[in-house]
Amino acid sequence: MDVQALSRALETEGGIADATLEDLLFPTLEAPGPLRFEDVRFERVDFTAADLTGARFERCAFVACTLDRICLADARFSASRFHDADRAEGQTLRHADLEGARLSGCDLSLCTLQGGHGWNLVLEDCTAQGLTVERMDFSRHPSRQLTLTAFTAERCNLAFAEFSGLHLEGATFAGSRLREAILDDVDLTAADLSGCDLSGVRARRVTLAGADLRDAQLAGLDPLRIDVAGAKIRAWQAQVLLEAMGLVVED
Repeated sequence: MDVQALSRALETEGGIADATLEDLLFPTLEAPGPLRFEDVRFERVDFTAADLTGARFERCAFVACTLDRICLADARFSASRFHDADRAEGQTLRHADLEGARLSGCDLSLCTLQGGHGWNLVLEDCTAQGLTVERMDFSRHPSRQLTLTAFTAERCNLAFAEFSGLHLEGATFAGSRLREAILDDVDLTAADLSGCDLSGVRARRVTLAGADLRDAQLAGLDPLRIDVAGAKIRAWQAQVLLEAMGLVVED
């Protein structure tokens, strides 16, 4: 399908299905509403600055695409793939607008989210091993005195992921696997990390004050280096933290 045929299909039908798009520049459109894509493979498609606000993607694949400054505000992705297993590469989204976007059951392994906006971005049941998230803004600033932050990654596999330099106060990671993840310079004040696997996490200058750590695997978490004041834990987790502090717990 060439650019002209794609433009006609999107403008007249509002979407496409069962197609492969290769080596083209995504067109600028005046579509009647959010676009729909089902079972579409995007390969080497240039989406630079494309406006896909509210678009719906089901069982789609993105391979070696350019996604700089793409607008995916309020977009929905279901069972879609941003990871190319053949090349062991993930997509990079630079300065993307992901406000209100929701990804369910998607593969984001080895992807990079860099320098964009992601207020209320939701990942659920996603595979995202080795995901890198840096300099993303997950907040809104209604006034100079008020900052509201919203980010959710529930039941996701985030093993070996890297989150750096992020304000994620009140974020939700409930039930996610963060084994061997890097959390450098991340503010997780009052975040929900209940039921997470935090084994082997590397966390320099991270803040977990007031966080919900109940039922999380905490092996390797050093409470002497991390602010955990007011964090919620179960009684059985206290022994793990005390041992991490070098204390010998005896009955």
